[in-house]
Amino acid sequence: NSANWVKLQDDAELQQLLKREATCRICQRIVADGIVHLEDCDHLVCRDCLMPSLTSLALPYHSRITCPVAECEMSVAMFVCKTVLNPVEFDELDRAGLDAILGEDGFIRCPSCAMIFGKQVGDVLQPEQDPVKAINGSDMSSVALRLRAEHRYKCNCGCEWCDLCDTVPYHNGFDCSQFKTYSTSKVCRFCSVRLTDANKEKRKTRSSNHFLDDVCNSTECGAKARRSCTKTLDCRHSCTGVVGEDVCPPCLRCPDAQNQIMADDFCNICWVDTLASSPSIRLGCGHSFHESCTIAKIGKRWTGSRISFGYLTCPLCQQEIEHPSLGHLIRQENELKEKITDLAIIRLELDDISTIDEITEPGRKYYQRPKQYALDKFAYYLCFRCQKPYFGGRRQCDDVLGNNQRFNAEELVCGACSSNTERCRKHGTDFMFVLPTRFDLEFC
Repeated sequence: NSANWVKLQDDAELQQLLKREATCRICQRIVADGIVHLEDCDHLVCRDCLMPSLTSLALPYHSRITCPVAECEMSVAMFVCKTVLNPVEFDELDRAGLDAILGEDGFIRCPSCAMIFGKQVGDVLQPEQDPVKAINGSDMSSVALRLRAEHRYKCNCGCEWCDLCDTVPYHNGFDCSQFKTYSTSKVCRFCSVRLTDANKEKRKTRSSNHFLDDVCNSTECGAKARRSCTKTLDCRHSCTGVVGEDVCPPCLRCPDAQNQIMADDFCNICWVDTLASSPSIRLGCGHSFHESCTIAKIGKRWTGSRISFGYLTCPLCQQEIEHPSLGHLIRQENELKEKITDLAIIRLELDDISTIDEITEPGRKYYQRPKQYALDKFAYYLCFRCQKPYFGGRRQCDDVLGNNQRFNAEELVCGACSSNTERCRKHGTDFMFVLPTRFDLEFC
């Protein structure tokens, strides 16, 4: 009947439509729900014929995304790949695409954060222009500086590496093959010189009955070895701390909470050598410095003629320096600080603390901190003769006169030691001071 004829006619038209719009160009099957239209070349391919090339790890990336129809060289669009592949498969294909880009000249990827950017060769500097040292502590040769300019890259994330061998950090002073040999050899823990049987330190350390087997026999490194902790940490790295510590500091060669390796950072006191190049201490505030640099910082005391106590604070956070190995030095300096603080408070009380807004008003710099106010506002000097501190006026007076760092220490004499000082009838010599000027002004 007419109804069946219309149905057959519709079926025939549907079959023609499916044959035209849903036939795979490769397997010739009609796949109504699995055909993929490749727009760039206008080919129709079923998922089953398209998937093998897209997911093949054996094929180069550009072959993987090429239309699978024979002799067609058009590429499969990435949005098409995303509709065909599951998320894991697509991510793998996407990474392969990035790798292919990196395989071309002019691009490089950071080994730490995977950031991709264009290669750019740096300027080749002369040895006298670039203060950087080789990893073994020696000066950089002109060849090493050229290699550094061509192959050393540094990402914004802080990662520094060689683009040829992917070594992190860059092997200053060595080419890739030389560094491979160097890195597998034992080197001195302090100066990084390659160790041999002829140059190893053979003297025992003061703190144990054995010698450190990763130290050379130079005089400087031998002295550092005798101040070094001999323990091995749980991470199997040698402790970089000092002898006698009850608890070893965290390893400087393992990444910290910010994924930074502190061993290669410069000591923020000397700014010359890395932290690992000398026995280091971790202060109570958490910052690390060379023990020898910290001792030298305290030993130099204040700069200029006026006594100040910045040398007793961490150079990074200004908290007071605290470490068991520095106890005897800190105690001696704190005694001086306490003595000057007591003198300053007595003098401040003469000015009536209750009337000083900077101490009594909330929100002010010295609110409820009279000791710090007194130390900052009054100038004290160390008498050259009796080595006792004496009052030298208010700090603003000293600032006007100039706190000269090239002062003559012999000119700093307290009232009690001054040969021409008269005793105050009320206070004796306790509150006498000689203002350190060429006029030797005396006051009570």
